Amino acid sequence: MGVTLRHGRRAPVALQQEGAIGGAGADSRERRATARDRGSQAAARARGRPIVILRPFSIYGPDDHPRRLVPQVIAGALGGTTVALTHPSIARDWVYVEDLVDLYLEASRKPEMAGGVFNAGSGRQVTIGEIVDTVFRLTGLAVEARWGAFPAAAHDTDHWVADMRCTLQAFAWRPRTSLEQGLRKTIAAMVRHRAPVGAGRSAR
Repeated sequence: MGVTLRHGRRAPVALQQEGAIGGAGADSRERRATARDRGSQAAARARGRPIVILRPFSIYGPDDHPRRLVPQVIAGALGGTTVALTHPSIARDWVYVEDLVDLYLEASRKPEMAGGVFNAGSGRQVTIGEIVDTVFRLTGLAVEARWGAFPAAAHDTDHWVADMRCTLQAFAWRPRTSLEQGLRKTIAAMVRHRAPVGAGRSAR
């Protein structure tokens, strides 16, 4: 599994399978992540074992960690508590967890894709502000969204979307769950379990 920090940062374009990782401007986390990818690929080749690297973007869905953004916003709405946030224009590419599992399963059945590195996202960016508005609309509940409660992370940007062309060419997989459908399912799961608001200052 990869992480989206490997795709380059703050570029107003879809993030490619091979971003500007390890080059000028890439931070140490990105360089280490790319080195791990390359190390895994080299080890797999040496042992004759197929390896396909998938790079998930922002995963969400039932049973997510309560300190992450979507559970925090839902928990705030359900519990009537203020949600501390960074900035509404920060964008991410959200992929529903069950859709991501489907992609992993298909990749596991395609050894011919060995050595490939593929983005795993929806191909559509959605801002944090849109997530908050949608959750409030779906729950019928609105609480205070305290924007600017803490600074944005270094990797946050208002342009963050997966370039899915290589993934969609290589696999029959398509993301089946719209953001609204995924949020509905996540809200329903949290209503059943009433997951607690995570401790800590922020929602990521």
